[in-house]
Amino acid sequence: MLKLAVLLLAGAIGFACSWDYLIWIPRSATADALYRFVVDGKAGYIDRQGKVVMEPRLEFDGNSGGEFHNGLLKDPSKNGQYLDRSGNVVVGENSGSEQKFSEGLAVRRVGEKVGYVGEDGKFVIEPRFLYGSEFKDGMAKVLLEGDCLMFSNEEGCHFPTVVGNSLRKDLPHCRFEYINKSGVLVTNGSFEMAGSFSEGLAPVRVGESWGFINKRGVLEIEAQFEEAWPFSEGRARIRKDLLMGYVDRHGKVLIQAQYDSAEDFHEGFAVVEVGEFRFRYIDKSGRYALGGEYEAASPFFKGLAHVKKGKQFSYIDTTGKVVFQY
Repeated sequence: MLKLAVLLLAGAIGFACSWDYLIWIPRSATADALYRFVVDGKAGYIDRQGKVVMEPRLEFDGNSGGEFHNGLLKDPSKNGQYLDRSGNVVVGENSGSEQKFSEGLAVRRVGEKVGYVGEDGKFVIEPRFLYGSEFKDGMAKVLLEGDCLMFSNEEGCHFPTVVGNSLRKDLPHCRFEYINKSGVLVTNGSFEMAGSFSEGLAPVRVGESWGFINKRGVLEIEAQFEEAWPFSEGRARIRKDLLMGYVDRHGKVLIQAQYDSAEDFHEGFAVVEVGEFRFRYIDKSGRYALGGEYEAASPFFKGLAHVKKGKQFSYIDTTGKVVFQY
């Protein structure tokens, strides 16, 4: 949530949904604790203590991406070029690798099918799926059949993406299944819309409502919500009556649906929208925390969050203290 959605044409085969965050923060759990700031249109980076480690000199494009991983950053202005945290170009055999691993496995395509390889590059799960998500909580979403229209609520909008090569406009909806890290299907049914596993549960749509299944594919929280997202720190975002709140892993409402939009909990706090471009932090009881309203605010990542008031951008820690402003 808290994203700007844009509808883009995806060639001649359908639609894809592109979006951008309102404010920058590392979003991948494996990213390094380095944080971007922008001066006169150029990006630099600070560390967790607010010390500048790279002066602002890089081009940037939007508020997604731009993360350091294992001490390296892909330079957005140079195709395939990687920089270290000082901004020096790194030349090495593996510095340009685009393989994205999650829980030790990475999706790899062979022809029209995808499977999963280990870090040695060998297939652990042979390519037999039309689509495969990254592994989270030991599980991945896959598609066994196409051509179809794939819908997701995890990218900030609901426009479909075509899976397959058909030019038909009346394609059926894709049906997701789940596999474990041995490649075994764990679901007996399939779902038109489904989220990632987290904390043992995954949100799925059953009919017109959303609930949560466990790793046996059994519906553990009854389908009763207009929309639902994966769990984070013991709470999951849900939508009721067009507003968002939070439930526990038993489906009990912990924080009433009252927000226009909301983010997951990270490091004890969540960002919620309390009016148009008015954001606040709440703690796990739903109480407002960390000062007043912001025009934009990010989740916490490894100790810091990114906020904006007026023309002033800041990074704050989990006590609300400003560690860097620009």
